[in-house]
Amino acid sequence: MRIEDILIRKEEVPIILDTNFEIPIHPLLLQPGSRINPKLANSLFEKAAQEWYEDLLAYSSAMPESQNKEKEWIKSIFLKSNGKIENVHRVQRVKEVGWEDTVGTDENGFASHLSISRNGGS
Repeated sequence: MRIEDILIRKEEVPIILDTNFEIPIHPLLLQPGSRINPKLANSLFEKAAQEWYEDLLAYSSAMPESQNKEKEWIKSIFLKSNGKIENVHRVQRVKEVGWEDTVGTDENGFASHLSISRNGGS
C-alpha cells in the first residue's frame, strides 16, 4: 500500500469548532506493524504554509467592504510573511508570523500531535 492511495483532500478534512480539524485514519493504517516516516508531517509543512497563505489571501480578498478593518488586520499580521519558510535552529518557521512545525510522533511514526506553536511568536 502506498500513502498516496489513501490520502484525502484538504476539502474533505472535518473542521471542528472553526479552529480545529480531525484527520480520519484509514483502517489499513491501523493494522499491527504499520509504520510511516516520522518526518512526513515536517516535510509537508512548507507546502501547507504556502497553501494556507494562498487560501487566506483569496478569503480576505473576497471579504465585503463592511469587513475592511478585519481585512486590513489579516493583511498586516498574516499576509506579510508571504507564506515563506525560514529555518531557525533546525526548525521550520513561517517568517514574521513565527509559526513552527511542532510535531510529536509515536514509535510507529504516526503523529501524536501537530501544532504550529502559534503562541511562540517570532
